[in-house]
Amino acid sequence: MGKRIEELLESFRRKEAAYDVVLVHLDSFYLIARGNPGLLSLAAVLHREGFTVKVLTPLDLFSLSLSDIEGFFTASRPSVIGFYTNSDNIFPVKDLARKAKKWVPSAKIIAGGPLASALGEELLSWPFFDALIPGEGEEGIVAYAKYLVRGEGTLGGVPSMIYRSGAQVLKNPQAPLIEDLDSLPLPDHALTSVGRPQVLTITSGRGCPFGCAFCFQVVHGRRYRFRSPEHVVAEITENLERYNLNVFSLGDDTFVANPPRVRKICELLGEYRKKSERDFAFYCEGRADIFSRSPDLLDTLREAGLIRLQVGIESGDQSVIDAYRKGITLGQVEDLVAHAARLGGMSLVGHFIVGGAFETEKTVRKSIDFARHLIEMAPGVFETGVGFFCPYPGTEISMRPSDFDIIVKDPLFLDNLSTLEASCATKSLSIERLRVLRQIFHREIDKVMKRTCGKIPYRRVCDHFRWAQRYGLTSFRYSYLREHEALNKYFFHLGSPRFFRIEDFGRRSLDEIIPMRTLALLEYDNEGRSLLLRGSTRSMKLQDPRQIFIYRRSCGKQSLAAIASEFRERFEPEAEVESLVSHYFLPFYKKLEKHYYMNFYQ
Repeated sequence: MGKRIEELLESFRRKEAAYDVVLVHLDSFYLIARGNPGLLSLAAVLHREGFTVKVLTPLDLFSLSLSDIEGFFTASRPSVIGFYTNSDNIFPVKDLARKAKKWVPSAKIIAGGPLASALGEELLSWPFFDALIPGEGEEGIVAYAKYLVRGEGTLGGVPSMIYRSGAQVLKNPQAPLIEDLDSLPLPDHALTSVGRPQVLTITSGRGCPFGCAFCFQVVHGRRYRFRSPEHVVAEITENLERYNLNVFSLGDDTFVANPPRVRKICELLGEYRKKSERDFAFYCEGRADIFSRSPDLLDTLREAGLIRLQVGIESGDQSVIDAYRKGITLGQVEDLVAHAARLGGMSLVGHFIVGGAFETEKTVRKSIDFARHLIEMAPGVFETGVGFFCPYPGTEISMRPSDFDIIVKDPLFLDNLSTLEASCATKSLSIERLRVLRQIFHREIDKVMKRTCGKIPYRRVCDHFRWAQRYGLTSFRYSYLREHEALNKYFFHLGSPRFFRIEDFGRRSLDEIIPMRTLALLEYDNEGRSLLLRGSTRSMKLQDPRQIFIYRRSCGKQSLAAIASEFRERFEPEAEVESLVSHYFLPFYKKLEKHYYMNFYQ
């Protein structure tokens, strides 16, 4: 990150040309690596219309001093400063917007994003906001820029805008939803400060066709509109090549909602992989009911490069799921997890909610039991996270919480990020008890994750280390596996082209194979007569002097031929070296290798 920061500071400290529009994504400094496809889309539309535009990312605002940020605004003198707003960033946005108004008094400060759509004119109670553009902002931001920068049109003609006119607050007609998403230019990361994505997130569609009571869809609506497969894959491949990336996220709430379209995207990705010979992987979100109706879809996604699928489970109690109107069953979740386990080569992340609709001690316990069951069904594949219920503004539950037995205590989420602290109680559970129950949830999941580490097949363990090393994607399971020193060294060694496994010995001679145990430290027991092997998913105890000799000598200093020759002299003087290797060394090495205690190099 150091080089990026230096480039960023240099670009911000030099005298910039004036910008017409600056778009700001200020997030919590707990979340500085997030991307914002929505702002990039607005920037691309403005750029196509001939406006100069810059997008400030959370990392920009983290990496720069306040004086650097002030210097950027005063030097670039934007006509419009637009802020993305949500429930977790509104107070930092409020503070920076107030400062920006002081730095550039002539600039118009506008707000968009989920909170602008949910709260509307309430945000104009803060005097430094001049206007809001709720809903999809492309048409409105271009019209507003034309009005301010070029003197074209009128304020009343800016679609969707809510603004002050004297003492009045006026609302312009809402712009219709964009039907042809392919008509929008591809989001352009060159419009950010350094010009490359922090996280490559592709939005392939807008809206959600499902009616979950806790879900916020005020911005894009309940109808799922989507880009063509060709348009989506063009954005993916352009960015992979332009920035030499090998991983991306499909960030739609429900990317899999239209299976035929998903299959076509996967087909095009497969063709690109074959043609370009590029290695890449991706992750996305899905729903258990869709995979239940189209079970082959998971295979198709996996073949195209899917390595992480996120699904909302919400609860282990079917009545709670039904109260959310989630539209899935626990049986569908089990079927999906079982399918992912059979398929392998991917992780499936199921998310749970604590403290939501009609939550009781019993329903939380059911969620804990169900999560443990799924982990044990698919060790190394299924993993889970849990957060508190969030009454986001504009959702059905936030508007009628009592209908769901929910008592909202902190509607502004002032104590923490929205999912990390309880902001609601239920009729059965106080906030204090919900906090305890989530701690219990975490403890129980921690226990089963640790307990099942030794049950994970070798190929699945390889997957988690490969995803971390090759793509920078660290799964929940990886955080448990990497705690074992032997596993860390084992896969670190295999990251070198010089290292290999027993199955890869091939025609190498014994003089060309050098055994190297993964643990350098020798831990003795029984007054030095035994060796303890710890640091993997399974501990071992070596008591046979012959095995102890082989293990001690296998420290990366001698060839297999040399170790076997010395072994013969000491233990089997009448035997042939090749016979000893075949009948004694290799079975022992395979046992060590199975539990990540042995590597080999040439």
